[in-house]
Amino acid sequence: MRFAVTGDLRFCSHKDMMRAIERTAVRAGLDLHYSQGFNPHAVMSLPCPRPVGVASDGDILVLALNEPCVETPSSLAAKLTGSAPRGMRFDRAQPLPTARAPQVRTVHYRLWLSPARAAAAAARIDELSRADVWPVTREEKDTTEHPGRPKSARTIDLKPLVADLAAAPDGLVFVLGAGGGASARPAELLHLVGMDAHELSRLQRTAVETDLPPAP
Repeated sequence: MRFAVTGDLRFCSHKDMMRAIERTAVRAGLDLHYSQGFNPHAVMSLPCPRPVGVASDGDILVLALNEPCVETPSSLAAKLTGSAPRGMRFDRAQPLPTARAPQVRTVHYRLWLSPARAAAAAARIDELSRADVWPVTREEKDTTEHPGRPKSARTIDLKPLVADLAAAPDGLVFVLGAGGGASARPAELLHLVGMDAHELSRLQRTAVETDLPPAP
């Protein structure tokens, strides 16, 4: 399924978003399939988790049902939207050809800027286009049993992870590659272009492309 997240709902964490989607599906009357064991949960996933604070169009949701859905794709999307919290909209649905979740290929973003800031971003992008590497320092999570230990850090090159980066007269557009190992984070790219972290709250994810054929 494809769905959009706008307004204040974009500040929900991944865990809270999963909970909101499950409640929406239950209110809509979907026969969700649940895992077995002492703590059963709905079998569902978001193959391309959305950064907190980023609004989105066309995000991907995979749901497992106990029985084939009798709704048409359009009526199913409408039923879910009618049961969803404000800021969540379901646009279309399609059955998966296999049990395998779709693989994300690229993720598209847009940031609206004033003409002056867009011009500054264009100048910075021109500088980056002449650089061989785009180094950023990324902190790694501490997976040890010592929570007080400082996080480790490593430097990665974002350039091969960015499929496209351009400044328009009214903003910034970029495409990040996904899958196959490392991936770029929107905040890291914005930092390279001279933007602050708070710009994430004005960023729009405009498309998520996968290996699935488009829905009819």
